[in-house]
Amino acid sequence: MKLIIKEYLASLKERNELDALLPTLLSQMGLTILSEPSIGNRQFGVDISAVGSINNEPEAIYLFSIKAGNLGRQDWNSGNAQDLRPSLDEILDVYIPTHLPSEYKDLPIIICLTFGGDLKQEIEINLSQYTQAKETDQIKFAVWNGDRISGYLEKYLINEQLFLQDDLKSLLRKSLAMVDQPEISFQHFSRLIQKLFQDLQSQSIKNQLTTLRQSYLALGILNSWCLSENNIESSYLSAERLILHSWQVVKSFASKNTADARKIKNIFKSLTLLYLSISDSYYQRFLPHFSSLHAISNAVHGNCDVDINLRLFDVIGRISLFGIWVDWAFDRMYRNSADQNIIEDASRTHGEISEALKKLIMNNPLLFHPYKDDQAIDIGLTAFYWLKNNENDGDLEGWLSGITRTIPGAFTHNKRYPSNIHDYLELVLHPIDDSQEYRESVTKGSILYPLLGFFAEVFKNSEMHLDIKKITTEFIPKCTLQIWHPDADTETHLYSNSDTHGLGITGISNETRETPFNQIKENCSLDKYILELSAVKCDHFPIILTACRHYRLPIPYHFYFQLLGVDIYKDETKDQETEHEV
Repeated sequence: MKLIIKEYLASLKERNELDALLPTLLSQMGLTILSEPSIGNRQFGVDISAVGSINNEPEAIYLFSIKAGNLGRQDWNSGNAQDLRPSLDEILDVYIPTHLPSEYKDLPIIICLTFGGDLKQEIEINLSQYTQAKETDQIKFAVWNGDRISGYLEKYLINEQLFLQDDLKSLLRKSLAMVDQPEISFQHFSRLIQKLFQDLQSQSIKNQLTTLRQSYLALGILNSWCLSENNIESSYLSAERLILHSWQVVKSFASKNTADARKIKNIFKSLTLLYLSISDSYYQRFLPHFSSLHAISNAVHGNCDVDINLRLFDVIGRISLFGIWVDWAFDRMYRNSADQNIIEDASRTHGEISEALKKLIMNNPLLFHPYKDDQAIDIGLTAFYWLKNNENDGDLEGWLSGITRTIPGAFTHNKRYPSNIHDYLELVLHPIDDSQEYRESVTKGSILYPLLGFFAEVFKNSEMHLDIKKITTEFIPKCTLQIWHPDADTETHLYSNSDTHGLGITGISNETRETPFNQIKENCSLDKYILELSAVKCDHFPIILTACRHYRLPIPYHFYFQLLGVDIYKDETKDQETEHEV
């Protein structure tokens, strides 16, 4: 385990990775963090400062100067502003005389030379001579290399409490060993999460902090291994699952401002950033290929068209969800600083991701032909993301109307029409015959056609409506058209998928173009359970959409109405498009 952790540490960058992990470790070791890394302010050589006792030694001030990877001659004093020796000089000449809190000025001071890798032999003499010359009765130096940090991590984060259990260690090892088989790797990591978070809400805050820190570290290690194998599928799915389970704990502290609440929220912030980093890696891997015809389809290397179709809708759902999270993050940043540059960055990023999605659709025509009815979830995520900017309206309408034109042909020619089939082999063989009995058996219900009918009215597109009406009356007249709402049990079960929850509303009709929109609006106006969800109350609504994608739940229409400026609870249309979701 220590070797695994050391390899992980050596792979970390200094900024936002190693310097983000260390405060979590130091807090778990019992130290009090005095300052953390910041951008824009001079730090005079100190990335992190803390006070406390390690291994029952006398209380001391610990000043950490952090470098990434191995420490060699080129990192010591080569003229680079980020070299270690100039940083140490600044600590001695400026930081210690001017920045130490007055109540700690008489404590021993330990300057920690911190790096995730090894100390190269070529620099050992230089470092030894420097520290001997600079040490005093009060000021000492310590080397925190990969070995030392990994030892502390193993002692305080990995082996403490829950991770003392061999079955938990085994699950992490199995997940790492199988990253080249993502489904199996994810299964092991999911079981690890389930065991870690079992009954955690009823445990002490100390146990909750420990579990959140351990799970964050475990995900970081898994992601490092996935990146090294050039296959991040397991870390992506594991990050989604961990975000959702962690919220079960974090939600109780989201509105509090106690010391423990701040610690828990900071860990969740780090976890969210790691999830976004993994999502960005996923997005960046596809980005260069979006402009090429059939490039993503060919890259799937599927055995048949079903493999390609399933992957394409999965990709568009993930990237749309990533865009939703990024928009949310920019929005929170702007509310905290009101910096106009943030608005410009947000607009540019939204435009870039939107353009990537458009290229993905146009260059992979199978995205006009959903094979599974629940691909409405991925379509719905993309629709939600594009609705944030009315410049996308034409593209969204074009895509959805293209889907409604494709499906009637699939029914007419009995070729891969959307079904409720979940079994892969059955989906490959679908349709097995052209009988009405078979068709009815695989199209018993639909969340796809209400979604398309809803947007037919949003865009006032009568041709879309007629296509949908033809599908539902001529080809599948016995199909139950339905939508999904949260209910009283959703808050308890949504984030962990621990039991069934939610309410299926049936009877959606396509009698006129306006009918599905008005029926959905009326039903949503009667449901206020969504307003009681903690992720809505605490302004973390992307967590709900993440749960919908991860656990394959339909997107609640309340989100669409909010972006459309329709106040379903007052039955009136707002004059201005709303900026914040639900």
